Amino acid sequence: MSFTSPIFLAVAALAAIAAVVVLWTRRLALPLSTRVLLGLGAVLLAIAAGTPLWPRPVPQPVTVMVDVSPSTRGAAYREPAVLRKRLAQLLGSVPHEIVYFAEENRTEPPAMVNDRLGDFAAERTVFSPPPGRAVMLFSDGRFALPKFSPPVYAVVDPLLIEPADAAIMSIEARGDQVAVAVSNTAVDAASLSLSGERSGLAVARGQYTLSRPLRAGQTVLAQFAPVDLWPENDRLELPAMPPAQMQMWWVGALAPAGNWKRLAPAELPADPAAYLATAVIVLQNIHAEDLTETQQHLLLQYVRDLGGAVILVGGGRSFAAGEYPGTALETLSPLASSPPMPTLHWIILADSSGSMAGQSGDATRWDRARQAMIRLLPHLPPEDPVTLASFSERVTFWSRARSASETVSAALPVIQPSGPTNLEPALRDVIDRAHAGMPAELLLLSDTDAVIERSEILREAMLKKRMRLHVLVLGPNGRGEAALRDIAKATGGAVVAEIDPAHWADAARKLFQQASAERLVADPAKLRMITPIEGFAETPPVPWNRTWLKRDATVLVENDSPAHEPLIARWRLGAGQVVAAAYATAQGDRLARLVATPPRDPRYKVVWKNGPTAGVHIEAAENGRTINGLSFVLEVANTAGRVLSRQAVEQTAPGYYEAAISRLQEPVFATVRLEARLLDRIALPARYAAEFDAVGIDADTLKQLTARAGGAMIPPAQVSPIRFDMPVERVPLTAWLAAAGGVCIAAGLARWRLS
Repeated sequence: MSFTSPIFLAVAALAAIAAVVVLWTRRLALPLSTRVLLGLGAVLLAIAAGTPLWPRPVPQPVTVMVDVSPSTRGAAYREPAVLRKRLAQLLGSVPHEIVYFAEENRTEPPAMVNDRLGDFAAERTVFSPPPGRAVMLFSDGRFALPKFSPPVYAVVDPLLIEPADAAIMSIEARGDQVAVAVSNTAVDAASLSLSGERSGLAVARGQYTLSRPLRAGQTVLAQFAPVDLWPENDRLELPAMPPAQMQMWWVGALAPAGNWKRLAPAELPADPAAYLATAVIVLQNIHAEDLTETQQHLLLQYVRDLGGAVILVGGGRSFAAGEYPGTALETLSPLASSPPMPTLHWIILADSSGSMAGQSGDATRWDRARQAMIRLLPHLPPEDPVTLASFSERVTFWSRARSASETVSAALPVIQPSGPTNLEPALRDVIDRAHAGMPAELLLLSDTDAVIERSEILREAMLKKRMRLHVLVLGPNGRGEAALRDIAKATGGAVVAEIDPAHWADAARKLFQQASAERLVADPAKLRMITPIEGFAETPPVPWNRTWLKRDATVLVENDSPAHEPLIARWRLGAGQVVAAAYATAQGDRLARLVATPPRDPRYKVVWKNGPTAGVHIEAAENGRTINGLSFVLEVANTAGRVLSRQAVEQTAPGYYEAAISRLQEPVFATVRLEARLLDRIALPARYAAEFDAVGIDADTLKQLTARAGGAMIPPAQVSPIRFDMPVERVPLTAWLAAAGGVCIAAGLARWRLS
C-alpha cells in the first residue's frame, strides 16, 4: 500500500490521537465496545485522509512455448497429460496460450504418435518468442539465442537431462587410417558396424575415437544398430578418396606401364621444390653410389618433412649389397641392412710407419690412410664393436671395442707417421688382445714392406680366435705381401691392392664388402603374407637381401622359415611413409599404391575441421616468420567431380587463413590450392541435420537466455506456481476506508446511547 497524501495522513493521525487523549482525560464512562469502535473509526479515517492506494496485479496471458523439434523427441512433456500437469502446477490461475515450435512457431500441435506429441521437421531449431509479458519454455535449449525476448522461465525436463542416444559424431581419413568419433549414452554395449570388418564392435558408454586401417579406394560406412529415438545420427559414410593426380617417379629398371615417369639416378632433381609435385618415388635396385649425398638427403627430406612416399626395391645392388649402411638410404628404409645385435668384432689396423710420411698430392700417405679408416666407419654395422689402431715400431690403440655408431662420433687422435714397419709384432699384439668370445674381422691397411718370419703361428692364432684377415695393400712389391695373402686365404679373408692413395677410401669399402657376411641369400624364399596387399601376386624370389626389421616398422611379407626373415616392410618416417622390399620385384607399383600421397609443403600447415561444422585453417610460416598476403583457394567438389563451390581462404591474422564449409548434403572432396598448386585435400561425409548433432539439455544456453532476458530456470522438483512479473493496478481506498471509519464511529456512538 502507498499514500498519495502523507501530510494529511499525519494530520489525521494527530487528530485521532488528540481525540483519544481528550476522551481519556475526561474519564467518560463509555463501554469497552464503544471505545474500540470509536478508536477503529478514528484510525480508518486517518488512513483515508492519506489517500491510500492498494497495488493489485493484473493477470496477463503467458506464452507457453513447447519445443517439438526432433532433438526433444524423448521429453516427458511430449505426453499431453504430463504437459497439462506441469502447466497446472506452474501457472495456477494465470491465463496462457500454447505455441509449438521447431523451425517456426505454430498454434496447432503436431500429430500424435503413440499417444505422444510428434515432431515438427527441422534442420535446426529456431527459438523466436512472440512479444508478451513472459514465456514459459519447454525445450532442450538446442538453438541460437534470439536477439530480443520477453522474460523466459525455462522448465527443465528430467528426461532430457541425460537422454539415451548413440551417435556417430564424425568420420575422417588420416593417412592410412580412418578415425571414427562416437558417443554412446544409450546402452552399455551399443553395436557399431564398420565396413570392411566382419563383426560389429561393442561400444561402451562414453565418447571414443576408434581408429582402423584404411585401404586405398575404400569407402567407409560407420553405423550403430538402432537402440534409441534418434536413428538420424546413427550413420555416417566417408567416400573413397580418388587417386591424386600427381607425378610418380620410377628410378631404375623394370618401370611398369602407366603414368610413371622413368628417371635415371643422375636425373633425380637437386631442387627441393621439384619434389612437391610427386606422390611416390620408387628406387629399383639402386646402389648408394648411384645417388649423390645431396640427392639422398633430398629423398630423406621429401619423406620426413614433405610427407612424401618412397619405395625401396631390393636386388644385388641394394641394402648391404648396395652399401646402404651409413647413408640416407639406410635411414629411409624400414629394413636394416645390418643386424640389430653385435655379431662381429671389427679390428682396423693402419700402417703409420715412416714410409707413410711421403706426400700424395696435398696430403701425406698417412693422411689418406687415416681418412680411409674414418670414411669406412659409417658403413660398419652400427652395433658391432670396433677397435681402431695404428702401428709402426709398436701398436697404438685409438679406440677399443666400442660400437661402430659410438666410434663414428668419437674424437680420434692425430699422430705423425714415423719409425719402422714392425708388422709381425703388431699382428701378434692385436691377435693376443682380441676377445675370443666373438668372431673378428681384421682389416689391415699397410704397404706390407716388412718381413713376416712366422706366418704359420699368426695363421693358427687367428684360426683359434675365429679371426679373418683382410688386407688393403698400399704399395707395390711389399716383402710381407705373399705371407699376408697366404694367411688371408687360410682364414677366409680377402686381399685388395690399391697403390693410388686417392682411391684408398674406395678400396677400403670394397675390402669391407668382401669381408662382410653374404647378404644376398641364394635359396628361394617362401612368401608369407602378413598384411594383405591388393593385387599383389609374387613368385618365390631368388636371390633375396638379408635384412632385419627396424623398430616401429611393420612387416607386410616375411619368409615362411624358422627365422621369419622380413621381406617387405613399411613404416612412417616423419610426415611420410616408406616401403622396402628385400628382393627384386616387378610389383613395385602395387607397393606404391599403399603409400602414394601428395607431399606437403612444410611452410603451410593445413588443418581441417570435420564434424558438426566443417572448414579449414592454414598457418603459413617460414623460419619462424609468418607469411602474409597469400591467395589460398578452397574448392569443394562432389564424388562425381562437379565443383560445388570455390572460395578464397581469407587471412584473419598474421600468417593465419581460414574458411568455413557450409553443411554438406552429399559426400564431397575438399581441396586447398595455392594458386595452381595443390596443398592438401580431404574427403568429407554428408552430415545429418544440425538438429541431431547433439540431444539433451543445453543448460548453458538456457542459463544465458534466462539471465539475459530475465526469468529463471525451473527445476523438475518445483511444483509451486511461478511468480511472474505481471503489471500492477493501484486501487484507491479512501472512500472505502472513510465509509468504514464513519460506520465504526456511528456504531460506537449508538452503542453508547443504548447503554
